[in-house]
Amino acid sequence: MNTVDQDQRQTLTRATMTVLDSWNLGVEEISALLGLPESVRARALHQLPYLRIVPC
Repeated sequence: MNTVDQDQRQTLTRATMTVLDSWNLGVEEISALLGLPESVRARALHQLPYLRIVPC
């Protein structure tokens, strides 16, 4: 199995969020597509591409 390093995860996260932003989706729709729990707030969702450590 391939391992993805921190820089690759951050790059993938940024690319994913760029695509989702281009679709003009709301926070609830993005959260649902990503399978995030309802406890994730809009602010946290928009910070994902800029976090130093991206959750797996």
